[in-house]
Amino acid sequence: MSNDQQKLDFAVDQLPEKVATRVNASLQISIESAAKKLRKRFDEANVNAVRATEAYRYPYESSKYHLAIWVLGFTSFVMVALIPVAYLFLPSLDEIQHRRAEREALMKDMEWLQQSAQADIKLCQIDNKKQNLRLCAKFDPQFSEKINGYQIISKTQ
Repeated sequence: MSNDQQKLDFAVDQLPEKVATRVNASLQISIESAAKKLRKRFDEANVNAVRATEAYRYPYESSKYHLAIWVLGFTSFVMVALIPVAYLFLPSLDEIQHRRAEREALMKDMEWLQQSAQADIKLCQIDNKKQNLRLCAKFDPQFSEKINGYQIISKTQ
């Protein structure tokens, strides 16, 4: 065997090892390159996520304030609408005092009527027809000018 043949055999024997080493080196370079690109993209995605978070935080915070402003505005509108309605339909203090005075006067009148006028009330027959009945009251037992001392207090049946 010649020296060239030996070199060739040696090179052929070393070939799988060298190919494997070079393939591994190329793979390592490719993996590192892909990892760098992925890391760069993830970093960009993180930056974009932080920006999106900040961008959405402001509208979220301001939406709470907008909702509060709307609720307060609606409540104040309802209150402003209720004031004229209350003014129109509720009695004033003068009307309340007048009604209290009127009530007191009526209570005094009722008390006087209960104490002084103990009337006897019944239905009176004006003539012999049963259809001519009237409401009558006897205020004074000595009063006998009308129907057996009763006076008609209702003109209609």
